[in-house]
Amino acid sequence: MKKFHIKKSVLVLFLLFAFVYPKVGDTYPQDVVDFIMKREECDHFREEMSGDKDIDEMRDLNNQLDYYCKRSDQELSDLKNKYKNNHAINKKLSHYEENIEPIKVGE
Repeated sequence: MKKFHIKKSVLVLFLLFAFVYPKVGDTYPQDVVDFIMKREECDHFREEMSGDKDIDEMRDLNNQLDYYCKRSDQELSDLKNKYKNNHAINKKLSHYEENIEPIKVGE
């Protein structure tokens, strides 16, 4: 039974990437697609931060946030500037919050 669930999960992931993300890639330049995919993961893990977590869960979430969210503010700003004359890209990028990274003292 467990193998069936794993196969089902793999199938769902395959369908997600096969039918959702290629459409994004067909519409937007690769750097925008890369940002969108990474930022969606970032936002997912940001939502996971709510609620009670044990120390191991918090450590794992912090690692995921660091990986997916680091430099997100700057990348979003850079893409908006790079594609400032492309209405479709700017509309898509406008859905993302601009300042999600914590401010680090001394930087």
